[in-house]
Amino acid sequence: ISEVYPTALQFCNSFNLKMAIDIISQAWEAVSEKCMNAVWQTLWPEIVSDSSCSLISDEISNIRHSLVDMATSLGFQEVDEQDIYNLIESHNTEMSNEDFLRIEEKRAKEHDDFGSDTDSVRTLSPEVLSEVFNLSNHIMSLIDENDPNRERSTQVSRQLQGVLSCYKDLYREKMKHVTHLSADRFLIKHE
Repeated sequence: ISEVYPTALQFCNSFNLKMAIDIISQAWEAVSEKCMNAVWQTLWPEIVSDSSCSLISDEISNIRHSLVDMATSLGFQEVDEQDIYNLIESHNTEMSNEDFLRIEEKRAKEHDDFGSDTDSVRTLSPEVLSEVFNLSNHIMSLIDENDPNRERSTQVSRQLQGVLSCYKDLYREKMKHVTHLSADRFLIKHE
């Protein structure tokens, strides 16, 4: 394979300005007139002929229509061309802080709704993890105070700390998240 395709280092060492110009030239050849007219229509509408723009708008309309057909065939009967247009346009605008807050509130509400439906869901809250660590510390102090074999008690202590390390990482992550959320309250403008 290395005989047919150069390695990345060989390619970088052999790459020159002429090769770069050739790549740019190939890329320009791949750009269609329709694509150029669509871009220039947005940038400088006076120089683009209306016939090419009407062809593009017809093509866009056909694409929207085929998307509606596709959605309908997948069981989304309520989707229409206006929904597709709104969805595409929504990606052209920046979201405001209020939009982000609404989305976050919606997610939190959905999460709360989901949590209330399933009472049997088990979670490791920071409080529970803290209690686990306190109990393990208590166990270790009992062993340390009462085991006459210091080497054995030290080995058990290390092993227990190793076993609980994944929970300590989880605790740190949860505390970081809680700290981040509480700090966010100071950054959000309340009216």
